[in-house]
Amino acid sequence: MPQSIRVNQEKIDKMMNMISELFIAKNSFLHIAKKLNLDYNLPDMSKEVKQVGAYINRISDELQNTVMSIRMVEIKTVFQRMPRIVRDIAQSTGKKMELFMEGEDTEIDKTIIEQISDPLVHLIRNSADHGIETTEERIAKGKAETGSIILRAYNKNKHVFIEIEDDGKGINTDNLKNKAIEKGLISSTDAEKMSHNQLINLIFLPGLSTARQITEISGRGVGMDIVKSNIVKLNGSIMIESEADKGTKMIVQLPLSLAVSSGLVVEVSGENYIIPLEYIVETVKIKRSSIHEYSERCFTYLRGKVIRVEWLCKVFLTGEREIENDELNAVILSNGLENYALVVDKLKNEQEFVVKTLDGHLAAIPGISGSTLLGNGQVVLILNPADILQLIEQ
Repeated sequence: MPQSIRVNQEKIDKMMNMISELFIAKNSFLHIAKKLNLDYNLPDMSKEVKQVGAYINRISDELQNTVMSIRMVEIKTVFQRMPRIVRDIAQSTGKKMELFMEGEDTEIDKTIIEQISDPLVHLIRNSADHGIETTEERIAKGKAETGSIILRAYNKNKHVFIEIEDDGKGINTDNLKNKAIEKGLISSTDAEKMSHNQLINLIFLPGLSTARQITEISGRGVGMDIVKSNIVKLNGSIMIESEADKGTKMIVQLPLSLAVSSGLVVEVSGENYIIPLEYIVETVKIKRSSIHEYSERCFTYLRGKVIRVEWLCKVFLTGEREIENDELNAVILSNGLENYALVVDKLKNEQEFVVKTLDGHLAAIPGISGSTLLGNGQVVLILNPADILQLIEQ
């Protein structure tokens, strides 16, 4: 029979921080090996340092995986709260609805579990209160009397996905569009150019609610913009798929852990930045002649699709876009619905990094999620692609 001991979470957190420091030290070995070879012409010593670095790398990876597995808890601790919430809403509204749960044994980092609970409760309340119709409405539409809400979790590509799917009335994009125009959040000309997905994403604008009246059940003064910002703080993202009278699916993507991530180092206007790999679709070279301008925005044609092109130096106001090169280095980023090409000066190396959060005024800078140290001791900023894509849209 397996034995277990209770350990204070602070001790595990401290151990995780020590492993994080080990990751920074590990990255130094490759930097020193390169320096010995190129600057001092000592290829044999460079090879030895590289081998030691690979050995430390293997040990730190095993240590990280072990501590990560200790911190992992099943998502059922959050899911168990949901059936009662749905039952209470069914009783207070007189609607008939059922909640089905899948993947309760999916594991995720304990710190993420603690912070994702409230956003999930809000999304479930939204589905039950705004999504599922009354019994009379469902019968009139030829649907089953009882509405169904499915809450599922699963692992995919080092991420945890949580889906909340209902067979309710779906999101009325015309209502969203009219409400956003009425509140002055977008212009009517911009609204006409928007795709179905872009119109659905209007729901994340601050102060936008299509509910006819504020109820105690959902909302409670918390909009979808707050839900999204809480998920983005966890380096996650939320996507919505909806069809009128068919239903709505909300997909929350979360990292397995907040401790250590992988990213691509890029250079812009002489400064290095790291872009987390989970947002990167691919890296490409784009010919300048294939970039076209329309309504003061740049677009290119890539793999049969038109995608928006933006320069990171323009987003951060760090300089003018390059006009000399015929080929541009670009990172293709995705927000789950659309792809964007972000042009940088240089694509460097991929590396693991430890996120150190920024405090005070620095924490409020859009587009930056934290900082880390490179192997040579240089401090670099970690980009928040979700924020950058919003800045591009604006």
